[in-house]
Amino acid sequence: MEEFKAKRHAVKRMTRKGLVETDSREGRVKETAEAKSDGRRINEADFVCTII
Repeated sequence: MEEFKAKRHAVKRMTRKGLVETDSREGRVKETAEAKSDGRRINEADFVCTII
């Protein structure tokens, strides 16, 4: 029987602090370069799009 190994993947999501990347294997959370270099706070309301 072959052993199943979970693949490592990163998930990026927006929070009030900025863009945050979560590493699934190690369970660590780190801010991406965009969030560090940008330095501004983004609300969820900024991502609401209107389709006309």
